[in-house]
Amino acid sequence: RIVEIVPLSDIEPPQRDSDTVPFKKYKMCPVLFAFQSPECALPPVLVEPLPTSVAFRYRLVNGFHRFYASVHVGYTHIPVEEWIPPTG
Repeated sequence: RIVEIVPLSDIEPPQRDSDTVPFKKYKMCPVLFAFQSPECALPPVLVEPLPTSVAFRYRLVNGFHRFYASVHVGYTHIPVEEWIPPTG
């Protein structure tokens, strides 16, 4: 498992469907509280690489609330792990 610290600007901002509530309080609040904790143990967000011909290096696979919480508090980078699709 390789975790990398990458600029948030390298990740395509994820979008929700228009009929979906964008943020769930029960998911966002724990992320924001974890940022304040000296033992912050949030897992890296999962990303998949995008073709080099597009504006972003990665697409978010898992970590919507961690991504937007990081943007909101002013972080410029985020830990990521590359998602490897299951085979077989």
